[in-house]
Amino acid sequence: LGALCSSPILSAQERWTAIGPSDIQRSWQQHGIINTAVEEGVLSLSSTMDQGGGWLLSPDVYTDFHLKLTYRLTGNGRGKIAFRVPGSQDAPADITGYGVHLSTDPVQQNSAGSIIDVARATWLEEIDYSTWQQLDITAVGDHLRVYQNGIKITETHNRRSAAGQLAL
Repeated sequence: LGALCSSPILSAQERWTAIGPSDIQRSWQQHGIINTAVEEGVLSLSSTMDQGGGWLLSPDVYTDFHLKLTYRLTGNGRGKIAFRVPGSQDAPADITGYGVHLSTDPVQQNSAGSIIDVARATWLEEIDYSTWQQLDITAVGDHLRVYQNGIKITETHNRRSAAGQLAL
């Protein structure tokens, strides 16, 4: 896994909050094995499957929100942005909440931008995932939407989880 994130911005009822890479590295709780670094204002996350993977969990709980972030996958990287992750973190974040899959592989069951095991995304073949990508995730009630570079690629209604933390 290799992903780089820069300054996620979170809105809850249109009150925007910038979450800087250093804030995430310093205050988000680490679960499993994940390597983090901040360089030139960019948060770098990496892990390997033989390490068992891992994620960073936000200190705050969110219900309705709009998350905007910029990311880039490195190498054959893949990862996920999880949201509305409730309760115990013994289970993977996308099992107890929702996970947006990030991958360069269109053949996978959950292509890039899919809400894992909930809604498959429209595959954007023309996108070069080694370049910076804009990702927007909106969750209002049971209505979930994912946009990649301003293009809606996933939209669904689901009631698995109404509130929870964010995980990178």
